[in-house]
Amino acid sequence: MDLLSETFLRIRDLQQKCNTNIRKYKPPLDGNLYCNATSDTLGGCWNITRAGQSAKIPCPELMKTSSYGSAYLNCTEHGTWNTINGSIRGDYTHCQFWVNRCNA
Repeated sequence: MDLLSETFLRIRDLQQKCNTNIRKYKPPLDGNLYCNATSDTLGGCWNITRAGQSAKIPCPELMKTSSYGSAYLNCTEHGTWNTINGSIRGDYTHCQFWVNRCNA
């Protein structure tokens, strides 16, 4: 299998694991707006986040080059996730894609 196909399969697996887990969680009923838990286009799994705040997660598994680095996603003041071209996608500028140089 080529690297691109393998990467797409890994992202899909991360999204499926996330979507299975997030079904258990509902936003608090405290009168505040929240963004729902969700997965994004790169496999990030985002928790319920209060409107107007940014969520922070460790870099997704396929981007880890070390134990450091975080990704961020903004929950707008309206309780919706910030989108890029209609897709939810976190800010991964502090993450790096891992490439298996032996197979690249």
